[in-house]
Amino acid sequence: MEASQSPPRVGVVLLNWNGGADTIPCIASLQRGTVKPWRIVVVDNASTDTSPDDILNKFPDVQLVRNPTNVGFAPGNNIGIRLLCEARADYIWILNNDTEVAPDCLEQLINTMERDPAIGAASAKILFVDPSNHIWYAGGHWNSKILQARHIGERELDRGQYDRAGDTEFLSGCCMFIRRSAIERIGAFADEFFIYMEDSDWCQRAAKEGIRLYYAPSAVLIHKVSAAMKRNTLGAAGGRISARFIYLTTRNQLWIIRRYGASGAKKFRAILHLLPLYLRTLIVTTGLLRWGKTRALLTGIRDGFRQ
Repeated sequence: MEASQSPPRVGVVLLNWNGGADTIPCIASLQRGTVKPWRIVVVDNASTDTSPDDILNKFPDVQLVRNPTNVGFAPGNNIGIRLLCEARADYIWILNNDTEVAPDCLEQLINTMERDPAIGAASAKILFVDPSNHIWYAGGHWNSKILQARHIGERELDRGQYDRAGDTEFLSGCCMFIRRSAIERIGAFADEFFIYMEDSDWCQRAAKEGIRLYYAPSAVLIHKVSAAMKRNTLGAAGGRISARFIYLTTRNQLWIIRRYGASGAKKFRAILHLLPLYLRTLIVTTGLLRWGKTRALLTGIRDGFRQ
């Protein structure tokens, strides 16, 4: 981006759920950037702590939306996306609040998009905060046989092996830098997913419409990975995953298969691929007498085959 040019209007959407300890450092990192966002919208999903007021006291220029109930990841982000589209932002940056961006992250994302107007959306290289210098996301692959997305390079030590920019098949909802025109063309996230795999659904809709997705490794951020879910749901989960997680991931994966399996045979093959996972989960949860998790799995399967 030329120094004489005014930067495009970039609006950031951050979702907060009792997460001031994450959201505040995230905003601070954005404001330390070589290019600063034009607007930051924090959508609070009915936090029960003081984090909404803490955020506003620390950053009075942030636009804060207070939801009376927790509407979920997809609908919550859609509120911010809608506000920024109405305000005519050039780009909407969907960013997890449990991230911190490198000083030139936004500048690099803008440069990527401005150099090639054919790119509809891009993402950065995303590293774990712990272990540091290990990759969480370095582009994404869509497996058309089992109808699932995977991160490229996940858990590998970052040695620069994924520093080549280029088109990619999947962008993680942790960091999606989207042209407003792409959102106006295919819409935002599908509300019904609530959380999990709404990014896979959006990327598949984009691919069907010929919208290019791009991986820009010169833009870097670190990610604490599911900090909000760990903070808010795992205390009474009876293990490392909650019943809610089991239900939503099971249901949403089946929805993805039903939506994007091109034929009955492809849908059947993708479901067969999931059966060992379902059986293992069933054996473990019943063996440990985690009846709530067993019910979550079975209910997720049932609802996955519903509309």
